[in-house]
Amino acid sequence: MTLFLLNFLFVGMYSDGGKKHPFSGGYVWIPECCSDKQVSVFTGSIFEASVYPPGTLMKLIYHWACQTPAVSVLQWVKVTSYYLKNFFTLLRSACVAGLHEHAVEMGGKGKYVEIGIITLGTTVNAQGGPSKQVKIEILGVFDPASKVLIIS
Repeated sequence: MTLFLLNFLFVGMYSDGGKKHPFSGGYVWIPECCSDKQVSVFTGSIFEASVYPPGTLMKLIYHWACQTPAVSVLQWVKVTSYYLKNFFTLLRSACVAGLHEHAVEMGGKGKYVEIGIITLGTTVNAQGGPSKQVKIEILGVFDPASKVLIIS
């Protein structure tokens, strides 16, 4: 990977038939110093190494956040079960790392925390078919001593 430090980048288009950057929609970053060196707009993002287009990854992120059962995700988003498991594991890992980095310590010896769970649900009737319940669970942790609340 080529890095262009201290240079301005401009968004440009390329037309190689999608061979070099198949999912970028034809968009690349072009440094002002050397217009022949193009970098995919997805460089350094979760889209860079994916074998699926960004739209598919966004659907997977949506279904992960909505806690859609994996069986349903595999039916609606055409990915392999192996890819789905790895992708969801990476999302979970990123969230755990974020919590470790940004969350404050709660509770401790002689202290307590309050834990609550809220289940939100609705009934969905898709295209005249049978109705089904859709539920999302939200977990909350509250430390009364420090007044810190974490919701996930």
